[in-house]
Amino acid sequence: MKFRFLPQWLHVFLSRNIKYFETTMFQNFQLIVNQGELIRLRKIMNEIIFYESSLISTIASTGNGSGLIQSMKIFRSCNLISTLIFNEHLVRNYTLSSVYQKSISYPLPPHYWNFFENNGVKINKYMSFFLWTVYEVLSSFKQIYSTIRKCFTWNLRQDIPPRSILVFGLNEKVLTKTSEDEKCFEVWLQRNLNFTGNIYGLNLNNIDSLKTKISNIPDANLFDYRPRNLLIAFSAIFKFRFSAGELILIFRYFLEAYKFRFLNKANIQNIEIFITLASESWVKPVWFSQVKLDSSRIIYVNLSASSSPTILNEIELFGWDRLNQWHEVWALDAHQKYLFSTRSIQSDSKAIAVGCPFWTDRLEPFIDSKDKGNYIAIFDIQPTRKFLGWSSLYDCGYFDTSSILKFITDIVEVSARLGKICVLKSKRNSPRYFDAEYYQGIEFLGKEYKNFIYVDADIAPHRIIQDSLVTISVPFTSTAIIASELGVPSLFYDPIGKVLRNDPSARGTHVVSGQTNLYTELCDLFSKKLP
Repeated sequence: MKFRFLPQWLHVFLSRNIKYFETTMFQNFQLIVNQGELIRLRKIMNEIIFYESSLISTIASTGNGSGLIQSMKIFRSCNLISTLIFNEHLVRNYTLSSVYQKSISYPLPPHYWNFFENNGVKINKYMSFFLWTVYEVLSSFKQIYSTIRKCFTWNLRQDIPPRSILVFGLNEKVLTKTSEDEKCFEVWLQRNLNFTGNIYGLNLNNIDSLKTKISNIPDANLFDYRPRNLLIAFSAIFKFRFSAGELILIFRYFLEAYKFRFLNKANIQNIEIFITLASESWVKPVWFSQVKLDSSRIIYVNLSASSSPTILNEIELFGWDRLNQWHEVWALDAHQKYLFSTRSIQSDSKAIAVGCPFWTDRLEPFIDSKDKGNYIAIFDIQPTRKFLGWSSLYDCGYFDTSSILKFITDIVEVSARLGKICVLKSKRNSPRYFDAEYYQGIEFLGKEYKNFIYVDADIAPHRIIQDSLVTISVPFTSTAIIASELGVPSLFYDPIGKVLRNDPSARGTHVVSGQTNLYTELCDLFSKKLP
């Protein structure tokens, strides 16, 4: 309480960079979860998401204005949700305002204020408006500067051959380092598409260090970044063809507007399939919205099946799937396909269940060959005090490292009684940096239990699961779906006992709570496997 005099923005900054403030913020976050305040924030967020999805539907159906302005308005609705609402800074500001009983100071557009006030949350309107204005002005200048810099930077342009695939959102975590192995991302992609042509990734870094058949292509090969085109763009703006509101919108998203206007049509027409990957690229690029690509497919590939548990007697957690603008969506399973099919604001959207993609794998051994087929695979989440979300997973008690360590400890202890080895896959390459308490707990388990094996993040979950006796996951992560695809028994373990056993997000996988029930469940499973 003694730091309540600090401005919220400074307190939020300190909580991300100084250990003492980080711990204090996390304790305050635990307090608002226990008080149910996070549920109130979720209700507000749901109302905003519903508002923006309705706005997008209206814009798309009426088709008022030019194709550029219509696309910019749709993009803005998605972008506001992406940058402001699905943002841990909002959760941190809300935490401080709730604990210190202050008005919330956060850069919110004025038309969002009512959503907070109608739910009993006070807004510091002067500060919110000031922060919002500064945020918008700086973002506009950043967009204009980026466009000018790209137009005056020399880029080696290359031609894209016909019948190519272009993938957005690729990074080292998705790209496999072992493309010679049949279980790699590009092979998974080619099989599902029945495609043998060239695959390109947009703006891939350090692509040469990865053994991949996917080639890097800079965005200069898709858009004509030239000084002459920049002059044309500014000339069109200053001919006063747009209203004041439209001009503000164009300057705010100037780079996206430029891309929309100056596509490299020759290369674009040679791309047969455009693919964008979850989750960072879920906001549909403006320049796709009105481009006529009669001979091309545009596919959104969702890479994660993780979902939050349902909280008894509480409202459903809305997600970005309600803002989905893609006409073809690859879901991981039937449950996710249903969500996209029923929630998408695109009435003609097409959802297809394609299963889980293969992940990065260094193919290094993680267990003795004699123990293959005789171990239990464990998959947790790694909560970190550096990130505070508003998922209902936190309401179930999984915001705290101690809850996850209990999840792991219970399984390891039961497995030791059964004489089985446990293999836990790390979620991150540097777990110590994200949460020292979690890492110390893992180190203790490694010393205390000889049946516990901790493998690093570069080992693919497919390879761990395929030779396991059973896969045990935190509710509700995608490893249970992978196990189902591979024919390996799986279950969700809930040591806290707050997850509903019949939760639709479990997708029929059994939810077990408590060590006693877990022991009984595994005994039954192993007895059935005996000849």
